[in-house]
Amino acid sequence: MHYKSPVVAIIGTGGGKSVLFILPALCLTGVTVVVMLLVLLREDIKSRCNKAGIGYIK
Repeated sequence: MHYKSPVVAIIGTGGGKSVLFILPALCLTGVTVVVMLLVLLREDIKSRCNKAGIGYIK
């Protein structure tokens, strides 16, 4: 997980794309930046982060 290459993921609805940024946020030190453009998606991710004990700012 120490690679610096960009990742492009094309995964359908409900396919688990959130794991691509939630897992590194849980396992690695530092800051993970995620940009959410849709309000409903943002609220869903906020809820998931709360459940996983991941801090966030809006």
